[in-house]
Amino acid sequence: MTSLTGETVVPSDYVHMAQADGTPNPVTFDDLRRKLGGIAKQKAPGYSGNGPDLHASMPDVWAADVLTLLSIIQHSGVTPHAWHVDLMHYVHKGGEDSSLPNHRPLTLVDVLRKVFSSVSTSRMRRDWTRLRILGTCNPGFEPGRSTVNSIYPLRMAAEQCLADEEELVAFLDDLKWCFDMPAQVAIELALLRLAVPDFYNNMLDDIDVSTRPKPPSLRLESRLIC
Repeated sequence: MTSLTGETVVPSDYVHMAQADGTPNPVTFDDLRRKLGGIAKQKAPGYSGNGPDLHASMPDVWAADVLTLLSIIQHSGVTPHAWHVDLMHYVHKGGEDSSLPNHRPLTLVDVLRKVFSSVSTSRMRRDWTRLRILGTCNPGFEPGRSTVNSIYPLRMAAEQCLADEEELVAFLDDLKWCFDMPAQVAIELALLRLAVPDFYNNMLDDIDVSTRPKPPSLRLESRLIC
């Protein structure tokens, strides 16, 4: 992976996520409490049935045990069964009720899985910013920066070309609109190209293997392209 400055980026450059030998940096007590406090309260729980309100109110002795569990997960790459179960609900957005596109899918995941993932992704984003890997025009990956950030400039450019009677060719493919299988492979491919430390990919693989079957051809393709 090459940064915007032209320098090659390798997994050991992710100093917020892992140490030089690839060992993941442990989740700290402050990390855990801050993430638990930041999760929206009074929300439906995931598969475990324990919502964010219960987790946030637990004593410090419980938090210490959770940190031990998260450390084991980081180093082993083996995640709890509750992290492998996504509860999917469909909320009607309007229009014909029998049409699936008129429903927005909502996924409920285990709270501790959300906390652990949030700590890792927050550290990942800090490394992306420090290493200058992603440009400001890149849609996705960053909170508040969706494909809309690219669509509006394209629309403005199209209107200008229309007024000037000039041709315009543009391509913007939102892979997240694909079905689950291509989208997951696209995420893996992106993380590999961004040189994200292996432990994070291994964790996603462990969760994903239990939730979605993957054709070997797609798995092989994601490795070969990189």
